[in-house]
This record gives sequence, structure tokens and C-alpha cells, in this order.
Amino acid sequence: MLNKNYFGFGYYENKQHNLELIIKIIGELNMDKLEYKGYLGNIEYSKEDDCLYGNVLGMPKDLISYEGNTASELIENFKGSIDMYLEHCERKGIKPRKAYNGVLNVRIPSEIHCKIANLANANGISINAFIRESIEMRLYLNNG
Repeated sequence: MLNKNYFGFGYYENKQHNLELIIKIIGELNMDKLEYKGYLGNIEYSKEDDCLYGNVLGMPKDLISYEGNTASELIENFKGSIDMYLEHCERKGIKPRKAYNGVLNVRIPSEIHCKIANLANANGISINAFIRESIEMRLYLNNG
């Protein structure tokens, strides 16, 4: 009996071909990340285990992982893993960690640090505000 899985574009009869095709489609659609409740997860393919898997990104102290044999199953398990993590935190009275908390430490050469300080001072803003505005401008230019 043939294994038929559905991934939004039709049925594919061969599981191996199906998973490789899913990875290709995901890449072409730039869907290499999952997002749910403010958490981001990656999508990987294990040829050895013949499945899709991933981890929630930016959570070095809390490992949240998921897997699935189809894209739908992977997404369902991704969301379920996050829901289980949040429920666990609530039961334990722990504040759930967020993947990215807004604090970013950057090491730069002292010459650049000095230039940033001078430009920030000349514009009447803090170094932090100058760096934030510079990053926002770069993101805007890259993403339109």
C-alpha cells in the first residue's frame, strides 16, 4: 500500500520523495521558520530518520524541540511543544522565557565605539538609541 501524504499542493505517493519535496518547497517559499505565540522555530530534515524536525530558536536555557513526518504534523507538534512549555511554566509559577528579550551585547573595535559615541552625542541621543536607529534603518533598507 502506498503512503499518501498531503502538503497543500496535492498528494505524493512516496514518503522519501514527499519529505525531500517538502524541504524544497519550504525553501522556495522562504518558509524555513515557523512562528507561534512569539516563538520562532527552524525546520530541518533528517535523512537518517526520514523525518522533519526543529528546535525553538533563541532559547539556549530551555530546549523546545519537535518533529513530524509531514509538514502538517511538524507544524502541529511545533505548536503543541510551545503550548506544553507555556503550560509547564504556568504550573510551576515560572515566567516563560522569550526567545529574544531585546538585550543584545555587541563587541566592536574601540575606534567604531568612539565614532558612534561622537555621532550620538552630536545628535543629542544615547549610544543605545543611535545603534537601535542604525539597525532599524538597515532593516528597513534590506526589507523595503
